[in-house]
Amino acid sequence: MNKNTKIIIALLLVSNLILIGFLYFGKPKNNHGKPPMKMIIERLDFNKSQKEEFKKLIEIHRDNIQSTHRRITKTKNEVYKGLKTESPMLNDSLLQVITKGVKEIEVLHFNHFKDIKNLCNETQKVEFNNLADELGTVFQPNKRPKN
Repeated sequence: MNKNTKIIIALLLVSNLILIGFLYFGKPKNNHGKPPMKMIIERLDFNKSQKEEFKKLIEIHRDNIQSTHRRITKTKNEVYKGLKTESPMLNDSLLQVITKGVKEIEVLHFNHFKDIKNLCNETQKVEFNNLADELGTVFQPNKRPKN
């Protein structure tokens, strides 16, 4: 191999290592990288039947959330279609539909966690109460930390 080939290989190797570093270290993770479902199961120390019930609750919750998100997205598309007009205006009634949908999502989340709490035995409810202090931040979309 000539000198240029060695330099190119070294640069490619270094750039790949840097890329892997960014992918691994640059991605913020909630609760040490565990998915919320796994984190809740571990924190609350669910037994086998609780895990099964919890998974059923999650399926129902996801369906409800997805349905509400679809309605919000459909309404947002209607709002943004107004941008095609010569004098676009924000339609208050459509904005209220979006706001109502966001409120519904928060109610769905709240009720979902109430259902999870109802799965807990008395010992697990103590840990659930500790978890409740974190629920507002643990289940937020991942955001890059500010530099």
